This record gives sequence, structure tokens and C-alpha cells, in this order.
Amino acid sequence: MKRLLSILITVAMLVSLTAVLSVSAFAQSEPWNGVDIANGYVGEGTEESPYLISTAAELEALSIDAGMLGETFEGKYIKLTDDINLGGNQHTAIAGFKGNFDGNGKTVFNFTVDEPKAGLFGKVGTGATIKNVKVDYATITCTGDRVGGIVAETVADVVVENCEVGENVLITTMSTAGVAPQAGGVVGMAIGASFKNLVNRAQIVVNVENCGNVSAFIGGIFGSAGNSAVCENLINYGDIVCNLNTLASGKYATCGGIVGSAGAKKLQCDITNAINYGAVRSTGSVGTAGGLIGLASGVSNSDVATAMKNVFNLNADIVAPDGVGFFAGQMAKTVSFAGTCLMIGGSAIENIAGVIGEGIAETLPPSSAYAMATSEIDFSVNADYLAVLSIIDEVMPKWAAVEDIDYDPNVPADSTPADSTPADSTPSTPADSTPAESTPSTPADSGTVEAPVDTNPQTPAQTQKPSAGTEKPADDGGCGSVIASGLAIVAVVSLAGVALSKKRD
Repeated sequence: MKRLLSILITVAMLVSLTAVLSVSAFAQSEPWNGVDIANGYVGEGTEESPYLISTAAELEALSIDAGMLGETFEGKYIKLTDDINLGGNQHTAIAGFKGNFDGNGKTVFNFTVDEPKAGLFGKVGTGATIKNVKVDYATITCTGDRVGGIVAETVADVVVENCEVGENVLITTMSTAGVAPQAGGVVGMAIGASFKNLVNRAQIVVNVENCGNVSAFIGGIFGSAGNSAVCENLINYGDIVCNLNTLASGKYATCGGIVGSAGAKKLQCDITNAINYGAVRSTGSVGTAGGLIGLASGVSNSDVATAMKNVFNLNADIVAPDGVGFFAGQMAKTVSFAGTCLMIGGSAIENIAGVIGEGIAETLPPSSAYAMATSEIDFSVNADYLAVLSIIDEVMPKWAAVEDIDYDPNVPADSTPADSTPADSTPSTPADSTPAESTPSTPADSGTVEAPVDTNPQTPAQTQKPSAGTEKPADDGGCGSVIASGLAIVAVVSLAGVALSKKRD
């Protein structure tokens, strides 16, 4: 009997230890060595049994399969099971992807990208879905024409939703004569798709010495958005700093807090529930800047380029050599407003747009369609603004902090225009922006918005870089490890108690 009890105790300990180790391994992601590439994936690639990616080696295998080998993953499903630490190495943007990528609330971090179409994903194909993923601790550099923290460029029928680009990310460009970028905090060129629940905290720094015969569009969320793009629930905290020079006649160089160009591909773009906190500074020899939109453009002046509903610009730090507006840098088409549109202007920013195209002045929205705020206090007490802020906060995933790493997202040498960055460039948030307790609802078409729910929306001050030595919370795996350990202890103690009892008998 004693031998049997000893065997049972040993087996119980081994089984429990195995469970603990397996759960712990599931919850942790080792930094990538920059060399290893996985061979194959766990899972069948179906919606019920997706390909599971738990390591950087598997993520980079996806990049190679999609880019170099031409596998589109059309109709396939892929899911992250852990935060992915790329170990400070170069990531190859996932290009040509047409599948369904579910980040599962995880973060891909600690990497660089240096490509013509730069981002976690490069240019993705028709039917692709990218959702529930965050990028952080990264430098994403565009050597060509498209860059975004999550996706460089989309085409028709693409869905990008529930994504965030963290404050430890720098999105930048390498100046190439005659190649002007479309740069966005989340998506570079957002064409003909659905874009929902997106947040950017990254700084965007663009330098182009010779834009040439190409337009440059830079925005906090999108570089450009159009072709009937539907954009909803957007917040930009990141500052935009541009140095754009030498532009050909008939081309544009413009920046906006949410989107650089709305109405791209000459078709409409709808934006609902959008808030900009970031400064928009274009300090080169050419360019316009707007608190929300750089350029509203399209086929003809009589068409509506952008339909705006419940939009807010909270930053009066808007600078550009050719014109600034509290709403848009430049308007070449009409814009429709619905719901609440509240914006901060400055002593030098009195116009809805810095440059207004011929024939547009007669069709501008009446001043009753939007309201000018004189200070941040106007926002902190505005129920409509707080309700929209609450709605966006409620729909966004709650990201777990990743392990702190030795990463300094410094702007590359000579990339920041002299004297272009304000002394305190961190966008401020209303002093009292925590909504009172009540139930939020989506703003009605009439512009009436119910009071927000009791929540604490994240602001730049609340999302600081974690302190050194902070462990990454084990999403799913953490609790599992504790439970497994507890069960192991209970099993061992119980069996040991039985053994001792038998011995006393």
C-alpha cells in the first residue's frame, strides 16, 4: 500500500508540474533571435480550428509564406495565442494577405520595419480581415509610398478593426526624390473597406525633400481614406511632424489629425465618432494642415467628399506654410456634418479650412453645423464629446501591458525639422474627462447623445511606458498557472495526508 501511495504521489506531482510548465510556456513569448523560421502551423486554418501563432518564428513564417512564396491565405483563419516579442529584429511586412487575422487582443512588439510599404502588414488583398491586434515598441520606416502602424495599404472589401498602435512606436519615412508617402498611424492608404475601433498613440515624422509629381498625405489614423470607406470610432493621440518640400503644380502635401486625405480615389469617405488630441505641424516649404482632415477632395466640387458625424478636434497646435484650418487644411469638395462637431481653434486659426477650392465657399456647411471651442474646458464639460469618448473606449480591447524592454523610439538624426516640435508636444486631455455614471448609447442622427457610462477612458497620461522589471500579465495563461499550481499542491498534500494516516494506523 505504501508503495502504491508513493507512486500515486510521484505521478500526481509530475502531472501537475507538466500542467504548470505547459500553461506557463503558453503564456510567455521568448524574444526572437532574428533567424529561426517555423515550419508549418498548429491548426487547420479553419474558423473552428485556426492556424495558431504563439512565437515570433511562426509570425515570420507567415510573412515569408505570404510575401516571398505567394500564399494569400484566402479563406484561411489565423489567430495569435500570445504577445509576440520580435527581439528588436527586422520584421518583414506581411504582404499579399487575403485571409482572416485575429490578434486575439495580443501585442506584436520590439521590432523594426524598413520597406516601401511598411507596417505589421504591407499591402493586403481583397477580402482580408485584420482585427484585435496592437503594435508597440517599434520603428516603422517607409522607403516608398505607403506606411501605417498596422497596415500599409488596403484594397476593396478589407476589414480592419479593434487595432491600436502604441505610444512607443515611431512611424517615419526615408526621403526619396519624387516619392511622397501616404502615412497613417494605423493605415497608410485605406481604400474601399471597413475601419472601426482604431487608436493611434505613435508619433508620425515625415520628411520629403522633393515630393515632385506625387501628393503626400499624412494623418493620425489614415494617410488617405476613400472609395466609399466606412470609418468609425477613431482616436489619435500622436503628434504629426512633417517637413515637405518641392511640390509639382496640381499635387497636394497635406496633414490631418485623423486623415491626410478624405475622399481618396475620388469617392466618398464616411467618418463617425472621431477625436484628435495630436498636434499637426507641417513646417516645410509646402503643405496645408487641418485639425481633423488634411484634404477633402474628389471628382467635382458639388459632390460630397466626406460625411462627418460626431467629430472632435482637441488640439489648436496646427501649423502649415500654405494654410491651416480647425477642421481641414484644404477643401476641394463639400463636407456634410451631422451630430455633434466640436473643434478647438487658435488665435491664428479662424477658418474651417486653410484653403478653399473654387466654388466651395458657397457650399460650406453653416456655422450651426459645428461649434468652435475656445479651450479644453469646453470639451471637459461637453456631454456629447464625453459620450463619444466613452463609446470608443467601450468597444476597444483592453490591452495587457507587455514586458518592459530597453527601447528608445528616438527620431532618427536630422529627421525632425528645426524648431518644429513644441516645448510640450504631448497632447493634453481635459482635466476632468471621466464621464459620470450612466448608460451610453450610439449618437442618434439628430445629434442627441446620451450621457456616457462610468468608465475611465485611457489618455496619454494614463498609458505611460511600464516601469522597468514589470512582468507581462499572463493573459489566460497566468490564471491557469496559478490554478494548476494550486491543484498540484492540493493533490500532493492530500495524498501525503492519506499516506501519513495509513502509517499512523
